[in-house]
Amino acid sequence: IDPSDGNALLDSIQKETNFEGLTGNIRLKDNGDRYAKYDILNTQDNSFEYTKIGSGTEDGLSFDKKVKAVFSDGSTDIPDAAERIYVEWGDVEAMVMVALFSVGLIVTLGCLVVMMVHRS
Repeated sequence: IDPSDGNALLDSIQKETNFEGLTGNIRLKDNGDRYAKYDILNTQDNSFEYTKIGSGTEDGLSFDKKVKAVFSDGSTDIPDAAERIYVEWGDVEAMVMVALFSVGLIVTLGCLVVMMVHRS
């Protein structure tokens, strides 16, 4: 292969790349992307250790039926995807956000006035 022929070199690399790396088997698709292969990990029992609960490949996801996923509330029940947590007006976080927004708005309007006054 002529190294100056970029297209031929790329085709050769994509077709011949197939080896075992630190993260597993490495192969490339026709578009140059690596074939996906990953583990789905979950922290459980308030520890810093991860538990493998499944894996994913180009063909889809598969989960280990013997291991349950533990969610942020500590349960194994799948949470409602539409659940939202709203901030109340009396909360400190809400007051800080409103104050920051107000300061940002005042600074922006001040810059606009300065630019309008000093434009050439």
